[in-house]
Amino acid sequence: MSNWIKCSDRLPDYNEKVLVCFVTVLGTQQLTTAELNHQKRCASPESLDYDDIWYVAVGWGHKIKPTHWQPLPQPPTE
Repeated sequence: MSNWIKCSDRLPDYNEKVLVCFVTVLGTQQLTTAELNHQKRCASPESLDYDDIWYVAVGWGHKIKPTHWQPLPQPPTE
C-alpha cells in the first residue's frame, strides 16, 4: 500500500514538513522535504491576494510543484 497522497486530492497542513515528489525540468521525478505556506502575493498591506507556496528544505528560491506528498516517518529511536 502506498502512503503517497495526490496534491490534487488533499494538501498537507500549512507549515508541516512533509516528503514530496515532483517532476524536474528534465522530466525526472525527485523527492525532497518541503513545507506548504500561505503567503501574500505582493507586499502591499492592502493586498488580499494570497498564494500557496512550497518551501523546499534545500535550495533557496527553488520553486517546485509537487504531484504527491506523504508525512515524514518518525526518526529512529536507537
